Amino acid sequence: MKILIAFLTFVLACWFLPWWGLGLAAFVLGLVPLNKNLDWKIVSALGALVVLLVTYGMDRRLDFVISNKMAGFFLLPSAQVLYLFLAGIGAVTVALWFLAGQRLTKAFPKPRSARD
Repeated sequence: MKILIAFLTFVLACWFLPWWGLGLAAFVLGLVPLNKNLDWKIVSALGALVVLLVTYGMDRRLDFVISNKMAGFFLLPSAQVLYLFLAGIGAVTVALWFLAGQRLTKAFPKPRSARD
């Protein structure tokens, strides 16, 4: 269930927010105490998958014009290599921001009540 929530959060962030939305969503997921057992590798892979799917979906709507021109600009052999490169950037972004959220949660633990 946590993985599905993370996946849907990343999809919404990629679709409706600017480029930094994916990092913000990963940071918020890292801050949520319920996700403390969620592995950063899984979250990073989900982020890469979402970036890959959203990039392909948006480029498909534009008849692959932008990806082919960008692949030629960067001297890449095909647009698919560009998709994989962008997915790698998304994976690194998600991993770093998710770990930052988790570390911040551990640095400031919840205060204990007076009865404890």
